[in-house]
Amino acid sequence: MIAGFTDKLRLLNILMEDIRPGAKDSYEVSFKSCKECVFSTGGQYFAAANKNAIQVFDTHTRTELCSVFRGHVGSVLSMHFNRLDSKLHSTGIDGGVFEWNIQEGKRSIDAYQAKDVNFFCSVSDEEGNVIVCGSDNTIKLIVNGVCEGQMKMDVTITQLALTHSGRLLFAGDQHGFVHSFKYPFSSGTLTEITPIMAAQSACGTSEKVKGRVTKMRVSMDDQYLMVSGDDASDHN
Repeated sequence: MIAGFTDKLRLLNILMEDIRPGAKDSYEVSFKSCKECVFSTGGQYFAAANKNAIQVFDTHTRTELCSVFRGHVGSVLSMHFNRLDSKLHSTGIDGGVFEWNIQEGKRSIDAYQAKDVNFFCSVSDEEGNVIVCGSDNTIKLIVNGVCEGQMKMDVTITQLALTHSGRLLFAGDQHGFVHSFKYPFSSGTLTEITPIMAAQSACGTSEKVKGRVTKMRVSMDDQYLMVSGDDASDHN
């Protein structure tokens, strides 16, 4: 796993009952004040954000893969790689949604920009369409920099996760609940297929996440949804 600290990034080994750093020289990257970092789908790259700047590194050599990505006016709130690891999507507190070309080291399409909105998270499907959620209580479908559909919610959605089959979209909200929708969008909106459900604890308790959902990931076989919350809990 990779973790951001005030002075640097550290790559840590996950053991049976412990998390340990590797050799100092090979498992540390000089990158200060990182609040958002993510591995690529294949694990060969990782991206790290410091305020409005994004850097992509080679996991094995810890060297910068391309130039620094700059474009957000405010802090970067989320990042994710597409399935082929050729593109990186980012959202920011400035209401911007950007797509970056990893190999060319530049922005690949026109950005989607919304006024007075913070976009908390984004995911993309196999066709390259981007789904985002923000402080305006909507889930939006962005196609080539244009909003082609949206789902209005009664609560603020803070996290999204799309299954690898591309048929189910999960949305975690500010109160620790998870919603599920059929995907793709139909007639410009989404269809909710189950009632709101509390994220169940991985430890076997029935308590939901306390506070907002902060991260969600779907397992490679689409059998499990992992959820974390403001209370530092992990659920599935």
